[in-house]
Amino acid sequence: MDAKIKVHGKAQSRTVLGIVNAYIALNPDTDLAKLNEAFPATLHSGKKDSLFADPDEVIKEGKLKDYFEHEDERVTLPNGTVLAMVEKWIKDDYDKVIELAKGYGIIAVTESTGAFERGTYELEYLDKKEEEKECVDCSWKSWLKPLILLAALLILAFLLCKFCSKDCECNLVPATTTEAVAQTANADAGLTAEELAAKEAQEAAEKAAKEAAEKTAALKKAIEGKSIRFKKASADLTADSDDTINTIAEFLKANPNSTLEVIGHASPEGPAEYNQILSEKRAQAVVDSLIKKGIPASQLEAKGVGAGQQISGGDDANRSVEFRIK
Repeated sequence: MDAKIKVHGKAQSRTVLGIVNAYIALNPDTDLAKLNEAFPATLHSGKKDSLFADPDEVIKEGKLKDYFEHEDERVTLPNGTVLAMVEKWIKDDYDKVIELAKGYGIIAVTESTGAFERGTYELEYLDKKEEEKECVDCSWKSWLKPLILLAALLILAFLLCKFCSKDCECNLVPATTTEAVAQTANADAGLTAEELAAKEAQEAAEKAAKEAAEKTAALKKAIEGKSIRFKKASADLTADSDDTINTIAEFLKANPNSTLEVIGHASPEGPAEYNQILSEKRAQAVVDSLIKKGIPASQLEAKGVGAGQQISGGDDANRSVEFRIK
């Protein structure tokens, strides 16, 4: 099938999310049954049932960490149904989705995200490529728009006033609005190309700094919402924890004044003394892993709470560590 949409993704998981939304865009009659048929659970090695779930049920059952957490990462069907989609996709599962998407007229490319940058995706409608190219070529003229708008308003006001009586005071355009548009237009029109470029560069730098601060805050919130799980009666880290530990390490390196508290938990099975020791070992295992990645021990605190502070989600959820950033 000829490709109709190209998905540009940053991070594997966001690319898969983009492919699902591209499929819905190409198939406006999609309902949950058709979505499950198009993207069966067999694509994901960790799921036995549907890849999609009711967000409210996911939150109620304490399984949100397995799904995309942000509201702008939900899947919305044409009938208005909003769904949460499984978030973590390993390379083999990701490759299966990429191959499947080709049969739906969707191609995808994935780029790495920058430090502390939450993954995103964009959809490119391939039949609109020429139109989009033309828009890029004319974008430099955007500063003329205020002048054109002001001229049109003044001409319209003049023509209408010609039909008023001699005593008529026409004020079709609010003075404050007209003055503001004129000031903006005149200010930009009076700048040289170099000055206009410098102004735009300054505005872009301010915007980038604001976005960087917002991303750092969002990453901090995301880290505090994550956990690392362990097997029963074990304090050994598994490969599933690598992404979380790497993300935390990058954050701490970029924020040397921050301290991470690693809190170990245990399920209520077994003696209290055993569970306390096990929870401490789990917290220390994460701390040791971060130290190996170059994080100073002074930025890390390991704490075990045994089975005394239970997390909703059952025994599996409590065989874990969680994080707090100070």
